[in-house]
Order: sequence, then structure tokens, then C-alpha cells
Amino acid sequence: MIFLVSFLAGLVVSFFFVIHDNFCRDFRVKGYRLFIIDIVFWLLAAVFTFSLLQILVYGKVRWFIFLGFGVGWYFLRLVLAYFRALKEKIKVC
Repeated sequence: MIFLVSFLAGLVVSFFFVIHDNFCRDFRVKGYRLFIIDIVFWLLAAVFTFSLLQILVYGKVRWFIFLGFGVGWYFLRLVLAYFRALKEKIKVC
């Protein structure tokens, strides 16, 4: 159960990272603005992650929580890369 929740948390943070990345790329954010947006994103991601740790396991650091988080992050990145490649292959707008 804890592994599943941490997997889903990894998916959520990865999803918001993709949104953040696309926003910065689409609006051509550069320089100090990009630095500030990155800092804010990672601070929010850290608060989310550590509050989840506090709620789930009362702040005890468990290796499988970080494993689940990493697997969730990596899984979403693989799925998105697959669909991006599929989109390029079939030439969808």
C-alpha cells in the first residue's frame, strides 16, 4: 500500500514537472525567471514529498518509498516518451 501511494506520488510530481517544462519551453522562459520558477517548483515538490512521508509513515525514511517514487516518476516519463514517439510516427498535429 505504501509503495503504491509513493508510486502515485511520483506520477503526480512527474506530471507537474512535464507541465512546468512545457510551460517554460512554450513561453521561452530564460535567465533569472527560469531560475525562480525552477526553485518554486522544486520547493513545492519537496513540500509535497515530505508531507506525504509525514502522513504515510510518520516521517520515517523507508527505502521502498523512494523506490516507488522513482519508479512512478520514471514510468510516466517512459509513457510520455512512447506517446511522443508514436505522435511523431503517425504525424499528428
